[in-house]
Amino acid sequence: MAMVTAFFLTFSASGPAGSAGLATMVGLATEAGGPIPIGVASPVYGSPPQALTTARALLSSLTVRPPGGPAYQETAYDYPAMGDDGCNTREHVLIASAGGPTMAGPCTVATAQWISQWDRVVTGDQALLDVAHTVPLEEAWLSGAWAWTPEQRRDFANDLVGNISLYVTTKDTNVERGSADPARWWPPHDGVHCKYATEWVWIKARWNLSVDEAEYTALMTQLNEAETNMCRDKPSNVPPLGLTPGVGPAAIVGRIFAPSGTPYSPVSVQAYSANHAIVKQTQVRVEGTYELTGLPAGTYTVKFLGGTSGTTDQWYSEWGPGGFPKPITVAAGGIASGVDVGMIVAPSFTDIRADNQFYGEIAWLFSTGITEGYPDGTYRPLTGIKRDAMAAFLYRLAGNPAVPADAPTFPDVPAGSQFYDEIRWLASTGITRGFPDGGFHPADNVNRDAMAAFLYRFDGSPNISLAPSVFSDVPAGSQFAAEISWLAAERITTGYPDGSFGAHREVNRDAMAAFMTRYAASVAIPSTP
Repeated sequence: MAMVTAFFLTFSASGPAGSAGLATMVGLATEAGGPIPIGVASPVYGSPPQALTTARALLSSLTVRPPGGPAYQETAYDYPAMGDDGCNTREHVLIASAGGPTMAGPCTVATAQWISQWDRVVTGDQALLDVAHTVPLEEAWLSGAWAWTPEQRRDFANDLVGNISLYVTTKDTNVERGSADPARWWPPHDGVHCKYATEWVWIKARWNLSVDEAEYTALMTQLNEAETNMCRDKPSNVPPLGLTPGVGPAAIVGRIFAPSGTPYSPVSVQAYSANHAIVKQTQVRVEGTYELTGLPAGTYTVKFLGGTSGTTDQWYSEWGPGGFPKPITVAAGGIASGVDVGMIVAPSFTDIRADNQFYGEIAWLFSTGITEGYPDGTYRPLTGIKRDAMAAFLYRLAGNPAVPADAPTFPDVPAGSQFYDEIRWLASTGITRGFPDGGFHPADNVNRDAMAAFLYRFDGSPNISLAPSVFSDVPAGSQFAAEISWLAAERITTGYPDGSFGAHREVNRDAMAAFMTRYAASVAIPSTP
């Protein structure tokens, strides 16, 4: 299946790469073999991501246990409840489901046509119809509702959120089903089986209801179906919790993306608690999805281990590979979905190991083709980056754009020089103006303040509101103070522990990888307010 990953991009079309170039840079809607995604946007720091998932993932998040509780009593549920408009729940469903109705009163349908949800019978005779719960009330009772308050059972029985908990169906079909779960009954019409399974699971996830073994197996068999109804790949949103607070274990679900040909199954996923202990580990499925289930409510970080897949280990992070882990907070019974990552090829440099500082960032730079290292197979992480190499890195980060025929030249960069075109492109965008002597000085090392200026101009020199300097060695009014302030505001740099930026320190190649990865992430993921 083609790998398609969407990013939330914030960029200026007037930037040096242009909107198309910048989109190419970070992999906007990339297919297999294209740019590797560096991260996936998510809501406010520490909150659970919410994105489309699958009913299979929701089913896997449910607690599996035998039915239980005291004997069921029909009087346990206040149904149908009266609404503020004077119509009860049953009347609301009949009105909402009616085709071409004429009304005998605000809550009474005189004539209409209804389509029975599970057998697809069309009738205008209300005497033949029932309003049925997708998850029968007795089934809900045995799956955990017996422990609820009367108010919670009332809310479940009259739940109209999503318009899938209550349906019009024929009385014959409703009586035939009774309180059976999918291990014992499926709708007579085959074409609604996938919908029925998906909605059953969605409702149970919304209300933190359990499933038994036979029910789980029957549902998973249907949700794995991939020939007739293509049920396996149909998306489902994560339901809002019906109980406040929720009950039972939480879950984190998502998927991985990887370069074409990369096997998914060797990749494993770990959930770490706030005290850095592994709480849960699972393997990624062959199609790239995973579920971390049975989690106590709390805050977690998630790590992806490449194993024998040829990809590098990484945390779920808004900064992409090598970035700081992003905390995910889940409530009891809650589900965090869309915890997705783009796995990247492990670099083959002979002088880079997994325990190197900035290993993940170097791996991303390698996987995107921004760096190929040296002919001897090394990356040389502690070597200072020179201005000509900086031009090459930025040129590749922009997506290798065409170099204008009239791009400026420099006397110390003659035609045929290494990175000749890359340096001319850099000058054509205004990212560099060269030195007063007319030269580019390609062999000079790049200091941290100049690097800030390069990235700021690469981003299109955005308007910024200058705040007091956050670094002790960058006073207001100093050269590149504005650019360094922008770098800090975008969280591309945090400076050194002593509060300095190190403006005049040379930038080594490993640190350059970190700056570029964070910059790409800051483009892909909007800043947190």
